[in-house]
Amino acid sequence: MNKIFLYFVILLIPIAGAFSQEDSMHGMDKNRRQKLENIRIWKMTEFLDLSSEQSTVFFPKLHEYEKAIRKKQGERNRLLREMFEKSEKPDFSPTDEDVRKTARRLAEIETDIAKMKEQFILGISDILTSVQQMRYMYFETQFRECLMRTLDAKDRPKKPIDRGRP
Repeated sequence: MNKIFLYFVILLIPIAGAFSQEDSMHGMDKNRRQKLENIRIWKMTEFLDLSSEQSTVFFPKLHEYEKAIRKKQGERNRLLREMFEKSEKPDFSPTDEDVRKTARRLAEIETDIAKMKEQFILGISDILTSVQQMRYMYFETQFRECLMRTLDAKDRPKKPIDRGRP
């Protein structure tokens, strides 16, 4: 049972880091992080072809949405970190029920994040056209993937320490 739980934890920690914007830039110097954010906003404005009126309404909403998402991601990351730290203790022996509860809690957090994303997209229909909304969804995914590919190795999310376990 301990091995199953440990595998579960080891698999989830890098996944959580990969999807967290906050984690993807963790450890990066503040100026560089700000420059990347400025580039993202500039590229998004250009890609969505936002008018100045749309920009003044859209970006504050986007900021609030991203702040709420980061809070949920932080909750998820804390839970994952706690699980990993517990699994490192030699006397740790979770029950099947512990595994179920933890898996359920992680799934709830991921569901909350997915709902927040959906609500945000649907909630900006009074600001962006349908085409712009579709382009926003595409942009977010592509920009993050491009960012991860171009970041220097030192700037990439840190993986859990490999302790020689499979």
